[in-house]
Amino acid sequence: MGEDPDATRDADEEPTILSTNAQDLLMPGAILHDFQVEALLGRGTMAEVYLVQHQLLRSRYALKVLRPDLGAGRGRRQLVRRFLQEGSLQSQLRHPNLLRSHNIIDVYGTPGIVLDYIDGPTLEAFIQTHHPISIERIDLIARAIFRGVQAAHAAGIIHRDLKPANILISLVDGVPVPVIADFGIAKAAAWDQTRTGMCLGTPAYMPPEQIADAKNVDCRVDVHAIGAILFELVLGQRLVDTEEDSPEPLAPARGADQLETRRDLPERMKAAIVGALHPREHRIADVRSLAERWDGPQPRPRAPRAQPGDPWHTLVTVASGFAATLFVVMVCSTLAAIAVTLSGPTRAAEPHQPGAEPHQPGAEP
Repeated sequence: MGEDPDATRDADEEPTILSTNAQDLLMPGAILHDFQVEALLGRGTMAEVYLVQHQLLRSRYALKVLRPDLGAGRGRRQLVRRFLQEGSLQSQLRHPNLLRSHNIIDVYGTPGIVLDYIDGPTLEAFIQTHHPISIERIDLIARAIFRGVQAAHAAGIIHRDLKPANILISLVDGVPVPVIADFGIAKAAAWDQTRTGMCLGTPAYMPPEQIADAKNVDCRVDVHAIGAILFELVLGQRLVDTEEDSPEPLAPARGADQLETRRDLPERMKAAIVGALHPREHRIADVRSLAERWDGPQPRPRAPRAQPGDPWHTLVTVASGFAATLFVVMVCSTLAAIAVTLSGPTRAAEPHQPGAEPHQPGAEP
């Protein structure tokens, strides 16, 4: 086990006093700073999410509130710090496929994160209601997830809990647009509070190394999770049917045979999914490489054609005209030479003298 990040704190430090009746106070119509509560959207093990509206802007947001009844003392302080870290990390992310936080407010003594509001289901619910999903839609959703996770990784953030329940689906003109949420246990390159030995995440989507040690991981844990998500997106079922608190390591590469049952699944997509589920040493190294594997071998690009008005186009035109003229000249010269060769050299006939006898062979002159 690693060192407790609170071990250096005074053991006698008084815990923060938090309200335990925030849930009762967050009723529709309640006013929190500049926001008015409209409805409860959902309740999880760590937080509750409310739909709120800014009183002046009239824009809607999701307010994620850390449950006030969780933990006490040092454990509660760690939860609060991790919750605040989530808000800080998500405020740095600016990408259409990543959920962004806008503010952190006090909600009757417990912190709340003001987030973008996505009026749509989770990917988990989307899979359940739309299975089987067409290859075209699978391709669209997968590419959006690649782009979002790549943007998070470029910002130095590893999600560590990617799963369909943490991906929201915004329907734009009937087209599903995935938005990745819940960075509650994300690992920042310069800020990580996870204690060695803690199993944070959802085992059904975690590779063995994350279950063994959630702190010492890299972006390949998210690659594995994406592979498990894509497996579920294709077949409508989990790669591994396990309890969320199961400590047993998973077999990451299982499921390749099951993918064969989806007859219309292109080989390039199957290769990407299986490559993402391999053990760490043989797994696809990063999300960019995963996206490239998903695309499959690409044809070699053709040289761009010159356009009228382009200097290169003028040069090509002149060169082509010169080459055509030279070709005609060469052909004409060749034909003339051939004609001369076929006619051969001719001797001028001696003029015939009238009255002269023709010369007979063997006769004396």
